[in-house]
Parts: sequence; C-alpha cells; structure tokens
Amino acid sequence: MSYSNAQSIVFTKPELWENLPEDFDLALEEVKIEKSFFVDSGLNPFFLEADFNGDGYLDLALRVIDKETDKIGILIIHGKTLDTHLLGAGSNFGSGGDDYKWMKVWKLYRGKWAYKTTFTENGDIDSSEEIKLSNIAISVAQSEGASNLIVWNAGKYEWIHTGS
Repeated sequence: MSYSNAQSIVFTKPELWENLPEDFDLALEEVKIEKSFFVDSGLNPFFLEADFNGDGYLDLALRVIDKETDKIGILIIHGKTLDTHLLGAGSNFGSGGDDYKWMKVWKLYRGKWAYKTTFTENGDIDSSEEIKLSNIAISVAQSEGASNLIVWNAGKYEWIHTGS
C-alpha cells in the first residue's frame, strides 16, 4: 500500500504519512514538483521541521529517493508558499553531489554561528572563518565524517563545509 499525492511524492509506509505534522499532510497535496519521489524512511527522523528560510512559517525537509534513478536527496518544502527545493536526488548541490547515499546523519542546527572551512584551488584546506547564521540550518554528515550545513542565505540554499 502506498500513500501518494498527485505530484508523485509517494509514502510507501502509511505511518510515514500519518506522522507528518498536521499542516503538511494536507499541504503536500498542493505541492508542485517536476520529478517523482519515494519518501525514504532510512534515517531517524525521516523528516525535519523548522523555519529554514526565516519567513516565520515552519518548513519541511524530507529525505527522498528519485523513482527513476534511485538517487537520494533532500526535498525542502517551504510552509508559507509550498515552494520546493531539491538538493541531491539527481540535482547537484554543494559538495554533496547529486546522490546523498553517503548521508547517514541529519539533524537541525540551531546555532547562530558556524565555522566555514575554505579550500584552495587544488582542494587543500585553506582556513576557517566564523560566519553568522540567520536561520536554522540542516546538518548533514556521514556517520563519522565531517559535518556540513545546508542554510538559507540570500534567497537560496547554500552548502557550508564546517569540517567538524
């Protein structure tokens, strides 16, 4: 059995759909997307909810699998506008590439400051600079690798390698 909306976000387990925040279980029926995805329950929690873009409304992040390519990524849905942002799952984003199979950990990062690692042209670590974050970010990592932040900045999502 699968729960699905007309725009092809498929919940293969009914409990996933039933565990979404109330505002989003109905709103997902109105979301417009260009690809078809399965909601991936491989991480706990299977969704993150916070005001990622700073507009005062809760947004939703789902770990998804592209139905055609099996590539994993993050689909972020803004709560006020229902705009979608696909990171990975066939779309290159930051140093994460187009397939987030490597992502074993994701969680909210509520800190107001982070240390952004910068690199030289040949890929060596250059330095680290402290940056102020305006919004809650998503921290992503391999199980024992360096963490990275996905943060809304100047009207789009940005990848920040934190190195920690």
